[in-house]
Amino acid sequence: MNTSLRHLFGLFAAMLVAGCVDPMSAETAVPIDGTTYRISPPVVTEGSELTVDIMRDIRRCKQVFSNPDRYDANAFESHEDRLERCLPRVDRASGQVELSFRLAQRDNANRGLILPLQKDHVRVRHMEREVPHFELERYGRADAGQLFILLVDATHTMGLADSQGITRLQRVINAILGAKNTILAPGSAVAVLRYGTEISGTAGQPISEVVPVTTAAELKAELEAIKNPRGFTELYGAVSQAVGPLLDADTAISRFLSERDMQPTVVLLTDGFNNRHRRERCGDNAPKLADTLQNLRAARQKPPSQRPVLYTVGFGAPPFRPGWVAPKDDISVTPEQLCGEFVHNFIDGELDAVSIDNVSLLWLAEVGGGEGFIKPHVGQIREALADTAPQRFTWYRVKYRVDPFYHRSSFNSRIVLTQFVAADASVMIHPSPWFDVPTGLPTEEGAEEGARWVKPGDIRRATSFTVPLLGGFIVLGFLGSALFNTRRALFRRAKRSSKKKK
Repeated sequence: MNTSLRHLFGLFAAMLVAGCVDPMSAETAVPIDGTTYRISPPVVTEGSELTVDIMRDIRRCKQVFSNPDRYDANAFESHEDRLERCLPRVDRASGQVELSFRLAQRDNANRGLILPLQKDHVRVRHMEREVPHFELERYGRADAGQLFILLVDATHTMGLADSQGITRLQRVINAILGAKNTILAPGSAVAVLRYGTEISGTAGQPISEVVPVTTAAELKAELEAIKNPRGFTELYGAVSQAVGPLLDADTAISRFLSERDMQPTVVLLTDGFNNRHRRERCGDNAPKLADTLQNLRAARQKPPSQRPVLYTVGFGAPPFRPGWVAPKDDISVTPEQLCGEFVHNFIDGELDAVSIDNVSLLWLAEVGGGEGFIKPHVGQIREALADTAPQRFTWYRVKYRVDPFYHRSSFNSRIVLTQFVAADASVMIHPSPWFDVPTGLPTEEGAEEGARWVKPGDIRRATSFTVPLLGGFIVLGFLGSALFNTRRALFRRAKRSSKKKK
């Protein structure tokens, strides 16, 4: 091989090495299948409550999914299909990034958690910039035991009967019994408390003595024990008691949770406003709501497995401030924030006669990590109860796209969990500075959405690019020598004699 050809081959090899290996991460990064990208180990941000276990290679995926016979047949065709979905996926042409992750204990990444994570709980950042549009796929649906703590409004307005002679309280009881398959799913239980001027068990016993039930017959008996709805609505106090002393003190419910390793889900049901006397105005509730939000925030600082989630359900009337949206991360309440133009309106007989305090209910649910439901018709309570039992999953996949320009150099991809639990982790992804082949192919679901999502292409598509390129270098190497020899053959001159003329 002549010198010029060796130089060309050396240059080509150097380009490949430079293109495929990032010198800053060569020791820790691993290849991403089907691409020339490499991915570094995930880094969990200091202060995270849980580990966001981003699965970056086939070795980690096989560790997590060690049983090939147990996979969701509705989501995957085979165990191998599940492993393929677990792997990271990137594509320069479309700017696509896909990462699979699961949640685990902070001190034990091998102990995965089954949690009802939803898209609203997730934030995605690319190079520390918020990604506004992404998808969250949830896999490994699992049934995990929950204790539903139902706080049932038992005030005087709940005794009002409709045109059919059925009281609001009876409508609520019927709705709860109609949702028994949801709240009494295998492994779950229900504790029922009533509240008015005070909070107690359904038969009036102290809340410390309330025992959860696990059968439909026991649940019916508990609900039918609620008699003589009366008094004012100590709504805020009921929430503070349910997420505080009820769970922290030595109560039948706290012992039940500890023994069964369950997470408490508190569901507040009401048809009105918080009020304790007839002359109370809407604005008077602002400091009381602020105190309750503070109690909720303190309860949400508990370890994730013990942390209560609060859902609120308002029914029987329309909201008094339609379209109001709860602020994020704010527990300071002013009368104007709570009541708007109704600051000086009386609650009893005025506001609660025609509307629901949707502001308090939505704000409480926002801070409580759950969701607020305002159902003007009592018959819609059953639907709301079904939504308070969210599906739980074992692992998740984030999919997003950015401008392909941001794939020209190493970038940081970050997954941040908020509201439900505080956790944060990121990975560095290193593309080749020279090229990335093959370009991804549209998936079936991607084709339906205008080829939005792609999957790695066949290796033959890579050779269609690299083989001609390599061939070009070889041709140039031989061409240089051929041109030189041809020129010598055409224009060579006779050699001068080395003998000197005498």
